[in-house]
Amino acid sequence: MRAWTLRIGFAGLLIWAGLRTRAEAPGSLHVDIREPAMVCITSLQDHQWRVPPDGSAVPAYSKLRDFYNPKPWQPGQIGYVRLTSAEPRDNQARVAIYQGQSSYPYWKEPAAYFVSQPFSISLPAGKWRLAIARGLEFEPHYEEFEVAAGSAINRTVALKRWVDMPKTGWFSGDTHVHFPRMTPVTERVSAHVGARRGRPSGEHPPHGRFQGRVL
Repeated sequence: MRAWTLRIGFAGLLIWAGLRTRAEAPGSLHVDIREPAMVCITSLQDHQWRVPPDGSAVPAYSKLRDFYNPKPWQPGQIGYVRLTSAEPRDNQARVAIYQGQSSYPYWKEPAAYFVSQPFSISLPAGKWRLAIARGLEFEPHYEEFEVAAGSAINRTVALKRWVDMPKTGWFSGDTHVHFPRMTPVTERVSAHVGARRGRPSGEHPPHGRFQGRVL
């Protein structure tokens, strides 16, 4: 009798452990984006950002030294995490905040990072917000969703262009840009103007003169 009691208790313990493990198992989100974009995935519980592929912990935001001494970058990896809301606690943070407000009027997320292609991220069960933007000529995408333990969510996001300035003869450009490029072959200044060939880090053109071509 005692042996049967022990067996039943042990079986019950295994079932409880299995159910608890399943309840704590993370879910996943796969996002199919068509163009490189600025992304942020935010927890609606703690209002902190997460980055692919492991979204279980809040990553540190990038510092100035990360931008001046960039690590090798490969397609599929995310870019640096830049704060876009709230004031940082140190002056080494690379931020897009002015007088406590985001420099992107349409962007209300706590941070932003660059994603160049479709990506997947593991997320703890809970409620989340996905934000994707691409410059000022596309309508940003915002979406709230809930992740269940062990679930898999798939999203395809095709940002809609509300205006096409190049078609009207206007090309944006900036000769002073500090961010790593997607390829070391061509340095891009804004979306349409190349300032110099062959240098992956942003610098002023020589002698302060703009040297480039329309791409």
